[in-house]
Amino acid sequence: MPEFAPQIHPISRKEKRTLSVDCRGNLEGSSVIIGAPTITEFGSAHLTIADQQVSTSTLVINGDSVAAGKAIIFSVDARGGSVRRNHTYQITLEFDTDVGERVAGGVRLRTD
Repeated sequence: MPEFAPQIHPISRKEKRTLSVDCRGNLEGSSVIIGAPTITEFGSAHLTIADQQVSTSTLVINGDSVAAGKAIIFSVDARGGSVRRNHTYQITLEFDTDVGERVAGGVRLRTD
């Protein structure tokens, strides 16, 4: 199982949200993410995940500037009928780097 970030981010069951994930902690030095990231819901398939991409410009994430190639952006739609109330969903992120590594990590979302 991948290592998940300690934060649990809220998401309403009435929203579709774009998320930006800072991956610098999973990258070695100046390495960057290459190719298309793979993003999946771990353990269920209640959320709709789409628009996966690597950042192409500097983003501000949680108050920090994150250089291009060091973040992943994707959308999560929690409006589906099977999305559970007050449930913590785990989202896994897998990506390749320019130094030949395959990296896995994850984030958690909590529905209202």
